[in-house]
Amino acid sequence: MEELRFEWDLEKAGSNLRKHGVSFETAVRVFSDPFALTEQDRVE
Repeated sequence: MEELRFEWDLEKAGSNLRKHGVSFETAVRVFSDPFALTEQDRVE
């Protein structure tokens, strides 16, 4: 699998951590989770 790289605005990252209690560093781990499942939630 190709390596994914992420970058973000530090101010937005701080805001997200305060608002949701999750850092962007933690959130991006979902993209490399070999056990992650995706499910379509609506049909268009």
